[in-house]
Amino acid sequence: MKTRVVHLINGLGKGGAETMLYQIIKYRTENAPDYMVISLGLSHYYEEMIKALKVDVVEFDFKKHPVKAILGIRRILRRDDILCCWMYIANLIGYVAGRKKVSKLIWCIRHSDLSRRNNSRKTLIINKICAKLSTNVDAIAYNGNLARKVHSEAGYVPIKDCVLNNGLDLSEYHKDDVIKAQLRKEFGIAPEKKVILSVARNHPIKDIPTFIKAFSDLKMSRNDVIAVMCGQDITGDNDYLIELCRKNGLIPGNDVIFLGFRENVNEILNIADVYVLHSAGEAFPNTLIQAMACGIPVVSTDVGDVAGILESNEFVVKVGDHALMAEKTSFILDMKDEDRQRLMRTNRIIVEERYDIHAVVKSYENLFSW
Repeated sequence: MKTRVVHLINGLGKGGAETMLYQIIKYRTENAPDYMVISLGLSHYYEEMIKALKVDVVEFDFKKHPVKAILGIRRILRRDDILCCWMYIANLIGYVAGRKKVSKLIWCIRHSDLSRRNNSRKTLIINKICAKLSTNVDAIAYNGNLARKVHSEAGYVPIKDCVLNNGLDLSEYHKDDVIKAQLRKEFGIAPEKKVILSVARNHPIKDIPTFIKAFSDLKMSRNDVIAVMCGQDITGDNDYLIELCRKNGLIPGNDVIFLGFRENVNEILNIADVYVLHSAGEAFPNTLIQAMACGIPVVSTDVGDVAGILESNEFVVKVGDHALMAEKTSFILDMKDEDRQRLMRTNRIIVEERYDIHAVVKSYENLFSW
């Protein structure tokens, strides 16, 4: 009988950890263990998709019934299971519920910023508790080298640890001029406009004000640009975003188009002339390698493993530096065509060689067999 890996996660929304978990299941090899997923009930985007892959999903409402949830998790776990926990809350709950119940306890940490500015007090407290408990964890998988460094400095001392990258299905992310033309027409983008794209949810750590300020700076020096923003709560009726645009001299719906949450990010990336990642904190940003796979030139803040992913600091700026972000974006727009094409090819090759989902999934399967 195969080993069973039980994945414990806060919820199954469309975040980076949830996406990686879904991909581990979707792209599993013949040698993969059996999988089961326990959700703590915070979101449900991937729930039915995981079930469609013939993997059981059990949900507990931890927020309303924490004791009931922990007891329920304990009843599910078997002595020969591996318990793989995703993110701080699930890591702590998994430790309490499963450390003495399973054969192996694994934590997945996907965060590289432990500053007070970008984290709630609750998050920082849970992190400190987990640091003290980490000596009793069998393995920790960090989503990036910076995440590993930051947590080691915070006191995490597991028996074993490793760095596992994100990955993507290269057949789903590629340059497509037909889709580009269709979407530009659908969104009402004039042919002469250069699209500056942001894909991020509306959350403080994504630092949307820096993107808006950078685009405002860019717009002051050239009239051939338009910003497109896509993500959860990034909508045209969001008063915060509307006011942010107006404060920076931008007209919502004209200078900046808000698309809200979209399923087809792999297609929307094709409309971009430059993709801008403006986060104040990341470990290993999925959208970065997605844009690169589509051959899109990228400007990014210096967060997580970004510089290593891009294999260059040329288009990396300090967090919050909207002026330099605008300058780097304008530089890319003014590149000679042959230089731009070379940059696009380089971005695609990097992803092909280092972040193919099939290789990444094998790395996780190897972790489960440690």
